[in-house]
Amino acid sequence: MLILKIILISTLAMSGSGFNCRNRSLEYFGCNEELNEQIALYFQISQFYLSLSVHYGSNEISLSGFSKFFKESWLKKLKIAEKLINYASKRGAKIEIPSTEKLNTTLWCQTNICQNLEQISKLENKNDDQLHKLAKCATFKNNTQFASIIERKFMRDQFKISTYLENLLTKIERNTLEFAANGTRISTCDGYKLSLVD
Repeated sequence: MLILKIILISTLAMSGSGFNCRNRSLEYFGCNEELNEQIALYFQISQFYLSLSVHYGSNEISLSGFSKFFKESWLKKLKIAEKLINYASKRGAKIEIPSTEKLNTTLWCQTNICQNLEQISKLENKNDDQLHKLAKCATFKNNTQFASIIERKFMRDQFKISTYLENLLTKIERNTLEFAANGTRISTCDGYKLSLVD
């Protein structure tokens, strides 16, 4: 009987220590607010990309190249968000799956591809700032491993995306240059030359 009591007490003690260990894991990870802000931003940007993919793939616009690019960007953002969620959740982070606001897609008909890319670039720059904020928080919380992963993997991917968008915008502007009435050359970001970039 005494042996059974010892076993029971030992079991309870072990389970209690395991619970405390999980609590310490949550406390150690820290940065839950910054992490969830980052995840929400990934979802917001991915929705933006998907919306543009549908717009440029429609019969009215029919620019399949841009539609494909935006669709691929949408999938990449979701995969990056998934990697971040998987890594953090396995280390005790409190993940909150965000809800995204419905986009006003009628605006796409009032803007051109250059304006759309500029909007995307602003969101991507905001995403870059948020990644730096998350890495800074992780460093402050002594979670050096997480800070290192953010810098080596997520920030590196972010730099590639931002650079590609800037180069694409420059390419479109150069290929759609036309002479204005006053003799100067301006980028229309529209017309038949746009299909050459597409």
